[in-house]
Amino acid sequence: MNKEKYRNDPLFSNCISIDYPDAYECFVEEIVTFLRKHNAKNGKSNLIGISQVKMKFDVFTVYVSTEDDNYKIPEMIYEKLATIQRKAFDYCKQCGKKKTQMVIDTQVRKVCLDHFPTRKAVYGK
Repeated sequence: MNKEKYRNDPLFSNCISIDYPDAYECFVEEIVTFLRKHNAKNGKSNLIGISQVKMKFDVFTVYVSTEDDNYKIPEMIYEKLATIQRKAFDYCKQCGKKKTQMVIDTQVRKVCLDHFPTRKAVYGK
C-alpha cells in the first residue's frame, strides 16, 4: 500500500488514520485531487483536509474537516465524496476488478467472480 506518501501531505495533517484496501488507492487519489483543486480555488492548501480514511462496516469511508472555524464545508464537497465512495462499492477490495451483478439467495448482489465466496450445496444429499 502506498499510504506513506500521505503522511507528510498537508491534506492529511490532522488525519487520525489511513486504512483502506490496496485496490482502493485510485479512489483515495481521486478524492485527494478533488480536494486539492477545491483548496487551490479557495486560496489555501489545507482549507479542507482529510481526517480519516477507513473501511466502516466494509464500506470505503473518508471523513473531512477544516481548521478554519469560520469556514463551512459546502454540501457539494460531501456529495462529491459520497459519489466517489459509492463508486468504490462497485469494485473488489481485494483485486480492484469491477464486480458483477448476480442473484444469490433471491437477492441481487454485486460480487467479484475471482473472489466469490463458495460454499457447499446443501441440496440433493
